[in-house]
Amino acid sequence: MNLLKPEEQRKLKEILANSSQLKTADSRIDFIGASPLSSFLNLIRTDQRDFNGFFNHLITEISKVRPIKDNESSEEKLALVILLEYFIHSEQNLSPEDEEFIKYLIQKNQTKKSDEDKIDCPYQGLSAFTEQDEHLFFGRDKFVEQLVEAVKKYPLVPVIGASGSGKSSVVFAGLIPRLRAEGTWLIQSFRPQSQPFYGLASALVRLLKPELDEIQQPGRAAELADEMNQDGLMISQVVASILDRNPGKRILLVIDQFEELYSLCRDEKERQRFLDQLLSAVEVAPAQRTPNFTFVFTLRADFYGYVLSYRGLVDALEKSTLPPLGPMSPQELQETIEKPVENLVELESGLTERILGDVAAEPGNLPLLEFALTRLWQTRQQGKFTHAAYLEMGGVKQALAKQANTIYNKLSWTEQEQAQRIFVQIAGN
Repeated sequence: MNLLKPEEQRKLKEILANSSQLKTADSRIDFIGASPLSSFLNLIRTDQRDFNGFFNHLITEISKVRPIKDNESSEEKLALVILLEYFIHSEQNLSPEDEEFIKYLIQKNQTKKSDEDKIDCPYQGLSAFTEQDEHLFFGRDKFVEQLVEAVKKYPLVPVIGASGSGKSSVVFAGLIPRLRAEGTWLIQSFRPQSQPFYGLASALVRLLKPELDEIQQPGRAAELADEMNQDGLMISQVVASILDRNPGKRILLVIDQFEELYSLCRDEKERQRFLDQLLSAVEVAPAQRTPNFTFVFTLRADFYGYVLSYRGLVDALEKSTLPPLGPMSPQELQETIEKPVENLVELESGLTERILGDVAAEPGNLPLLEFALTRLWQTRQQGKFTHAAYLEMGGVKQALAKQANTIYNKLSWTEQEQAQRIFVQIAGN
């Protein structure tokens, strides 16, 4: 906000962090700057002497603001409420009269959300579905059934599919809720990242020492990681300890984004030790493998060649009959589009078919589909998804690009340069 000095901006953002009207302090302060009410701040700047004087003068000016009429724009009301909340939460010694007057203005001009706005978006945008999103996850029932069956039969189960095919979603929003409902499974997940043993140890510690708090767990996980990576402690030994404490239970460990083992872990010896440890816990021979214990991992199909280069891993995976995660059928895609908003919104006639045609059954388009559906939700009008809104956003293929360009164009020249450097670095990795 150009009208305020840096220290004033910091103070204003700090106070607005708890405003009820907009999601972020930055968006609130920018909104005020773009509002006609910024003229009040301009008047204040003309004779400002010091920081305290700024606040005192601002309070004086706001007390003169005329009540906004009911037929004026909600944006104008919104800006006023933001400013009023600024005063009421500021560290000024307001007189009881001033405080009551400000509270009255807030109540009078509060922009209320409609019942429609209060409903959380049922789509996930670019995020994977989580365990908490089970009730919103549709279209993969057949594969999830196959996955549940495989986990109960085999010690090592891969979920392999193209980038954007929904691998993590079928595990976290499909498989895990169904297993938890049985009441006999202990389930944890981790990503390999650059230190796969630490990720594994963190997951095991949460099962082995559930009494440890979030401060204590990382230290114990680091110790356990060293013991497995350097000192010869086997996964099977840790698993046996967990099962001894939980008789009658089974353990499922999910390794999400298994490709990180190859893309982020630069220590080839550590990677090899990790794979050896994993296979030792899931030996193909029933008499050798750890009972009541299963690994599931998700893997991008373009990394499958790395898996094929390790004979022991290939032999273990041959026993699992789970097929790769392929494209969704038109019927499955239709469920993905329509089921989450059933009884919430109406889709204009032919809109589902138009979206299906744009998706074209390409598995990598699922995140783009979810993003486009999220944008449709945000632009719905009177409880309806319309062709006009869909075309305006550019459809499935252009919705994300248009939104990215909109955000990029709002950046300053310096911020745009920084963004370009970041994207170049990402593309080069």
